[in-house]
Amino acid sequence: MIPEFDHTGPFIWAAYAFSALVLGGLIAATFARASRAKAKLAALETEPDT
Repeated sequence: MIPEFDHTGPFIWAAYAFSALVLGGLIAATFARASRAKAKLAALETEPDT
């Protein structure tokens, strides 16, 4: 079921791999940023009013 790309195959598979890495990195960065935002919000909520 894998398509044949002839001589351009390595370039196409490299582009797929690069795209997957970039998307994975963006997803990981989004989760990390959300986690930091939740921690900051929790710290602000427990801070006494001044």
